[in-house]
Amino acid sequence: MAPPEKESTICRPEHTYYCMAVLEAELGNKETPDPDDYLTAEEKEASVSLLTPFRPTTDPLDWQIGLHGIHITFHVSGRRYSGTYLPDVMPAQGWNKVQAIQSLCRKAGYRGTVEPQGEVWRGIELKTYTSEKCARDWRDYRAWREGGRV
Repeated sequence: MAPPEKESTICRPEHTYYCMAVLEAELGNKETPDPDDYLTAEEKEASVSLLTPFRPTTDPLDWQIGLHGIHITFHVSGRRYSGTYLPDVMPAQGWNKVQAIQSLCRKAGYRGTVEPQGEVWRGIELKTYTSEKCARDWRDYRAWREGGRV
């Protein structure tokens, strides 16, 4: 069972259950086995992250690791690149801000060099956001689906 979460005014367990229902329906429409057939109960968990509005920054380093998610957009040779990392990605990877932005540029598909104050760096438009995350396991979902209280 997923650990208890702080009380949220935005994210509810039902958000996660709806995602599980969509996944279950999609799997049922294909020749894919039911998750019960190939995953243990401990492996069946889903999470939903609800994002706050994105806020533009004037400096790509104007955000806090662990608090903010980041979304970048930049252009090189007429091509647009963009990508995002949720707030929990940077602490989980052990990245500082520069490493996170460089990684996000690669995730966006850019393979060139990205150095602080370099040409690409100066063209980065960075927006921040926060998120609330709900996680529930498959047993909770099944109980909810069958009308039980979780």
